[in-house]
Amino acid sequence: MHPDKFRRLLAAALAVPLVALAALGLFFAVLLHYDARAHGELNQIDNVVTATEQMQDLIGTQEALARRHEIAGGAAQQSALAPLHTITRIRMAELQKMALGDPRADALLETLNDQYLLWMGWAQETLAGKTFGLTIAQNDARGWQQMSAIHKTLRELLNLEHARRERQAAAIARFKRHTIEAIALSALLLGLLLATLTRQSLTRVSRSYRKALDEQERISGELARSRQRLQTTLESIGEGVLCCDAEGRVTFVNATAAKLTGWSTAEAIGQAAQDVFVIVEESSRRPREHLWSAEAVHALLASWSGQSLLLGRDGSEYLVDHSASPLQGAERQFAGMVLVFRDVTDRLRTERALQTTEKLAVAGRLAASIAHEIHNPLDAIANLHYLIETEEDPQLQREHLKMAKQELARTIQITRTMLSLYRESEHPVPVIMSELTQGVLLLLERRALQQNITVEQSYEGHCRIEGFPAELRQVMTNVLVNAMDAAGQGGRIQVRIEDQSAEELRGSGVLIRVVDSGPGLSSDTGNRLFKPFFTTKGEAGTGLGLWVSLGIVQKHGGSIRIYNSCESSLPGACVEIYLPARVLQLGANRLVSEEVHSAAMV
Repeated sequence: MHPDKFRRLLAAALAVPLVALAALGLFFAVLLHYDARAHGELNQIDNVVTATEQMQDLIGTQEALARRHEIAGGAAQQSALAPLHTITRIRMAELQKMALGDPRADALLETLNDQYLLWMGWAQETLAGKTFGLTIAQNDARGWQQMSAIHKTLRELLNLEHARRERQAAAIARFKRHTIEAIALSALLLGLLLATLTRQSLTRVSRSYRKALDEQERISGELARSRQRLQTTLESIGEGVLCCDAEGRVTFVNATAAKLTGWSTAEAIGQAAQDVFVIVEESSRRPREHLWSAEAVHALLASWSGQSLLLGRDGSEYLVDHSASPLQGAERQFAGMVLVFRDVTDRLRTERALQTTEKLAVAGRLAASIAHEIHNPLDAIANLHYLIETEEDPQLQREHLKMAKQELARTIQITRTMLSLYRESEHPVPVIMSELTQGVLLLLERRALQQNITVEQSYEGHCRIEGFPAELRQVMTNVLVNAMDAAGQGGRIQVRIEDQSAEELRGSGVLIRVVDSGPGLSSDTGNRLFKPFFTTKGEAGTGLGLWVSLGIVQKHGGSIRIYNSCESSLPGACVEIYLPARVLQLGANRLVSEEVHSAAMV
């Protein structure tokens, strides 16, 4: 199970009791709210009762003052009654402002207010001596009747409020009893609900956890099997694999790497990578400089990639192609490097043998033409030598001698051009491609004449580069021979060489175009031209010419492509070769075995 899903299940299991407790808390809050509201109403009733009793006392006091007017005099009692009347009016107004909430109580309060005002009028008139023709007894009876009505109304109001208070108290008592019962029932139900839901949730969590453990065990088993398969694969492949950490310490070597480096796995682990994988340049045997910097990963990988001579710990030497790839950590930071290398000694020797075979094949194809080209000037020299011996005129002898020297110089030029196909320098040297191409055309001159092929030449600029002349002559020989074969009898070939200025994707150099008047390329042929042993000439071709030429051009850091020409006068194939002014990369090492040298000399 995914960790996020497991966390969601666990959160759901814990959320159920929390939600239930929150609901119970909300229920308790509602109960407390209603309890506080009920007690508020009870307190309000008590305030009304207290205010009513205070009103009853004030009215009783005023009644007593009104009855003493015979003893103290009306004026004195009237002055004492005035503030009590004011206080009574204030208390009456406060009592009326209290929201009694009972229509009967409100009606009694209105009646009380009217009765009090009526009695207060009687009291003030009596204290002022106004009886309106009534006797004292009749006037007192009138006041007594009014006061009795006030007291009756006060008693009814108090009885009504006391009854309300008893009902409210009884309601509060019932509410508390019901609240206790509801709390007990809610607790019981909540406990049962929590127990059931928690059990279900924990059961789901337990099952999910068990499933997650089983899944983890399965994944661990698959990882172990995958690791074993990977280990077996790495141990079985024919390429060496060396892994190191961010500090450049070896963490893994497979069997092939251990064999080529001469270090066993146990000995190599923990060693510095440059101490285990010791490489030098093949030609100069100069050690390769290894840059180890986790901050400059691209430079690090570039310094560990290429083709070099591997020096084994046991003294063995291997030509290896090697490349490096970075390892990334959890946060995509540099965590190390994987170095993959393969022994290419036999393959390079085979390729060089094929290249030498192609050279010999070219020489064989040119042998008849070269023999004819050498025979003609030698025959002319022999005839001129006879004329010189028989001629007595010194002037004619000098002319014959001059003609013999010219024929001899032509023979020397042909032989030098032929030998230059095999003589090679160890390092790039200045080459003028126009002169080199003219020398190749000199060797192919008789072949062009036999097939009546017209060769048009165009050279623009200095046409100077750095390279290996013998290999470049081999390329031009292959291209020109293919063009003559494609042009056929009476055909036409155009050779254009011009300086190429620097562009965005490549530097300055020389651009060579060889166009023939042949039938051009088919789509199937164009895709297979540079594959070894593919030929369109049947038994007459080896199928190695263009393959070798591609390797030589790439070795010089250039490019070669073949496409059908768009010119109406030359509708055949166009071979376009770009060679940089300086050799950008020596893609193939120049160490050739003694056996290959011997075969070339033969």
